[in-house]
Amino acid sequence: MRSRPAHGLQFDFNYVLSKSLDIGSDAERVPQFGGLTAIVNTWAPGQLRGPSDFDANHQINANWVCDLPVGRGQRWKFVLKVPPAGTVIPYPGESGNFRGQGFFGIDMGVNKTFRFTERHSLRFSAYAYNLTNSVRFDPATITFNNALTNTASLGAYSGTLTKPRVMEFALRYQF
Repeated sequence: MRSRPAHGLQFDFNYVLSKSLDIGSDAERVPQFGGLTAIVNTWAPGQLRGPSDFDANHQINANWVCDLPVGRGQRWKFVLKVPPAGTVIPYPGESGNFRGQGFFGIDMGVNKTFRFTERHSLRFSAYAYNLTNSVRFDPATITFNNALTNTASLGAYSGTLTKPRVMEFALRYQF
């Protein structure tokens, strides 16, 4: 859904419902020759049939652009972007899939242009990536080592999908 700019406000909203099933796949973030695809039980490879590593059931993308009436005859541009968003441990002799929380992040940017003359202007920009500092764990980093002798470490994450909050500031002089 996309709105036309009206009264200094416009927005976009996208939703995708999908499902991908297979018996072996790797997400794009996995190195080329270091992937997770392996047939665990060669007598019953169908046990691995399940959601693909790159499966994203629900994907939501949204953004808003709002002009804030601040300054002498000028407007601030306010941009907010929301990029796209159970584990069952298998029994011995079985194989299964681990699903994580999915990806979530909110990015925000503010821009202000100061005009000195018709040809000279200064633009101030401030951006925040992962504004809420949300942490999403990477299911590809779930540990299985010593699962039979140390069950406390079974299923522990050792990596994240998201990066910590990053802020960026810029000044641009245009002539």
